[in-house]
Amino acid sequence: DRVGHALKRAPDAAIEIAGHTDPYGDPEYNLELSRRRAESVRQYLADHGAANRFSVVGYGSTRPLINERTRAASQKNRRIEFRVKEER
Repeated sequence: DRVGHALKRAPDAAIEIAGHTDPYGDPEYNLELSRRRAESVRQYLADHGAANRFSVVGYGSTRPLINERTRAASQKNRRIEFRVKEER
């Protein structure tokens, strides 16, 4: 919700929403899961009034924050990241 409020203050910003997963499971499934995760966030933000131009991308487990195979690392690697691509 905090991100949504910030985006409403910058409606001309183009935002990339990137989904990520942990390394467990089939890599193709993880790519699709990460894309669906990002799409869900895009839909939530749009439903709550964010009028930005969004792009959605799924990276699966290809960009981990932590390369360890622990429960804590897996939790941190399952995430959404936002990137401002441009402002008009």
